[in-house]
Amino acid sequence: MSILKVDTINEKTSGNGVAIPGHVIQVVQSVGSVGRQTYSSTSYFNLIIVNITPKFSTSKILISAHTSLTRTVSAYIDGRITRGYSTQLLSLDTQAGYIAGLTNNEHSMGSLSGEVLDSPSTTSSVDYRMQLKMGSSGNIFIDGQPSITAMEIAQ
Repeated sequence: MSILKVDTINEKTSGNGVAIPGHVIQVVQSVGSVGRQTYSSTSYFNLIIVNITPKFSTSKILISAHTSLTRTVSAYIDGRITRGYSTQLLSLDTQAGYIAGLTNNEHSMGSLSGEVLDSPSTTSSVDYRMQLKMGSSGNIFIDGQPSITAMEIAQ
C-alpha cells in the first residue's frame, strides 16, 4: 500500500478544476430580510432565490431551504422548491403548532423546510427558489429570516 501526501493540489489545465467524487465544490447561500413580511397570494411567489453556476455538468446540487412563519386561521400554505420558476423538485409541508386564544386571528406558527438533491446537468447558471402560495384566503406571515443554500457536490 502506498501513501500520497501533498500540501496543494492544482488543476493541470486551467479552468478544468479538481473534482473529488462526493466532495463539496462550492456553497452559495441567500438569506432574506429580517422582520415580518405578509403575503396573501393564491399563486406561487418567490420567497427566496439562490443562484449557482456548477463547475461540472456531472455535479449534483444539494438545495436546503427554511423559513419560520405564522398564518391566519383560514390560511392553508402550499410550498415547494423549484429549479427556475416552475420545475418542481420538492413539495414542502408546514410543521405547525396551533395557538389558542390569540386575539389577532393568527392561529398557528411553525416552519417550512426541505432539502433536495438535483442533477441539473449543466455548467450554466441555475436558480433555485423556495416558493409559497395560499391554498385559501388568509395571510402568511414570515417571522424570521428565510434562507436557501445550494451546495455543488462532485460526482
